[in-house]
Parts: sequence; structure tokens; C-alpha cells
Amino acid sequence: MIYGLEAGGTEVMLARFLDEIRQREDSRFDFEVCTFVPGGRLEPDLTSMGVRVFALDALGPWRLCRAPIGLSRLIRRRGYQIVHAHLFPAEVLVALTSLFAHGPTYVLGKHNEWTRRIRPWHLWLERLTTSRYARILCNSAAVESAVQKRVPQTTGRTVVLPNGVPFTASAPVLESAYDVIAIGNLRDRQKGMDILLRALALVSDDSINAIVVGDGPQRAELESLSRQLGLRDRVEFHGRSCRVQDLLARSRIFALPSRYEGMPNALLEAMVSGLPVIAVAVGGVSEIVTDGETGLIIPPEDPKALAKAITRLLADEGLAGRLGRSARTSVLSEFTIAAHTDRCLAIYEELLAS
Repeated sequence: MIYGLEAGGTEVMLARFLDEIRQREDSRFDFEVCTFVPGGRLEPDLTSMGVRVFALDALGPWRLCRAPIGLSRLIRRRGYQIVHAHLFPAEVLVALTSLFAHGPTYVLGKHNEWTRRIRPWHLWLERLTTSRYARILCNSAAVESAVQKRVPQTTGRTVVLPNGVPFTASAPVLESAYDVIAIGNLRDRQKGMDILLRALALVSDDSINAIVVGDGPQRAELESLSRQLGLRDRVEFHGRSCRVQDLLARSRIFALPSRYEGMPNALLEAMVSGLPVIAVAVGGVSEIVTDGETGLIIPPEDPKALAKAITRLLADEGLAGRLGRSARTSVLSEFTIAAHTDRCLAIYEELLAS
């Protein structure tokens, strides 16, 4: 259960997980997906895999109020053994539904270290909803720690399930079009794209350029900031893209100056592509990147440090190459979609057995 099937990090992880299942002939699980809203860029991908997608069409207050009834009817009709909720809206809906539909085991996916919902009633609601889940799957140890700190009653029911990326062959050496690439949703200030822009304005070499891949409500504000900083000709706002691997292959450095994270897929994708990465040690980033070995770690909210790291990697091709190779080796040994799928299925099996 997930809100929709637009191409966000969690949605992409879900699609990759289901594709991995499809390729395994020995899986005894069948999966179906339910959303609040119909459509989305990833829905055709799921249907082409043979995954059935249901939509509750829960737009508007009246339809949203009826969503638990619609979901409970779907659960009874389809006979699900496990219902796995992803992200906040689904977390609440599935928790409410579990009051009526007692057959399945309920599982919750937590995907970010920090929640924007910090008022007292938000915490009360989280305590209530998390109490309805047999397991809470956190995509990093940092997320697990944050969940247990907010809701101590979850201790003993949380499990770390790291994200994973598909195996990809080494990218061909292409002529670089971009010095720096940053990928992420522009829904809010989470990904720190404004920090990247301010860092680029501090770099003394005004020939250094960047591409920002992603879209969302903050894009217009970032484009305005880019113009104010004199970066109009140096920063390309690409929007969402289906050619992420191609863009990574044509870039020299990946930057992720996030303010908070779970386990960023874009970072894993850059590392498996062999790019040297610069990131802030928030959320699960420090579980992926070792400073000086598989990337460079910079302090939070520090454009000067990011500018210095960018300049350093662009000037030292030997260091950049070593970091990129080590990053790829590390991801392929620990953070593949195959490993993620194995762990998730083992959790499902344990729940069904108990």
C-alpha cells in the first residue's frame, strides 16, 4: 500500500523489488499493489511485470474517509496474508483498516530519519498507528534509531532493511557534459539543492557546471536562487528523467548535501555507477559512505565545505577515480536489490511462520 506511483525514491524501490521477484522462478509470494490515487509514471512498469494495481481513488475528504472501508473490502476479497504500508498516508490508512480487517499480518516501511510532523498530536498519531504493525522495516539503522526514539514502544518490532540497487555493468567512459550532478525530489528543502547552488557560486572556476535532476514545488524557488547567484549558464534544471544512468555516466561528481535522509537511492545509484560522491552524514548516508574511502563527507549546511570538496575532486583525478571504484565495489557487495529482496522475503517468511 502506497499513496501513488510517481517516481520517488520509495516508489522506485518498490518497483525494483517487484521486478526482482518477477525474475525469480522460486518465489512463493504473489504481490499486488494498492494506491490512494490512480495512475503514476511507474504504474505501466508494474502492469508490464504482471503486477495487479488497485486504486482506492481516495481524492477529496469524503472519498478519503471511505478509504479504510474500500481497503478492508479489498483485503477480504483478495485474501492477503501480509499488508505492507509505505510512507505516511498509507501508514495511517492501513493502521485504521487493521481495526476492521483482522486476517493479514501488517508491516510498515519507514523511509526517513526525520519527520516533518512534530506537533504533539502528530506524535500521538504515530504512537497509535505504529502499534498496529507486527514489524516496522527501517531502511537504515539511523531511521530505526529515530523511530525508536520517537516511539519507544516500537523497540523489538523494528528491523533494518537497507535499500538496494540493481547490478549494472561498469558505465562506459563518455565525454563529460557535467562537472557535478545532483539527483532528488524538489518537494521541499530536504535534498539541500540550495546548499549546492551556494557552493557553486563560491567555486572560483566559473567554468564548473552542474545539473539538477528532479522536480517538485521547490524547483521555481531554486531556479530563482540560481539566477540571483549568477549561475544561470552554469546550472541546468533537468526535471524528472528516465535517463538517470546516462546522465550519471556523463558527469564527474555526484553531490548530495541533504538535510535529512533515510537511505538515499540516488546516492547508491551514483556509487554503483563509479562516480565519486560528496555527501552529508545524515540518516543512513554514513552507513553507505566512508569518508576518504568510498566518498567525501562534509559538514551539514556548509556551502564552503562543499565548494572545497568539489574543487578538490575535479583537480585530483586520481583521488576521484579511487573513490569511485571503491564506492562501486562497496555497493555491489552490500546494497544490491537482490540482497534487499532476500532480507525482505526472509522477514515475510518469519512473520508467516509465527
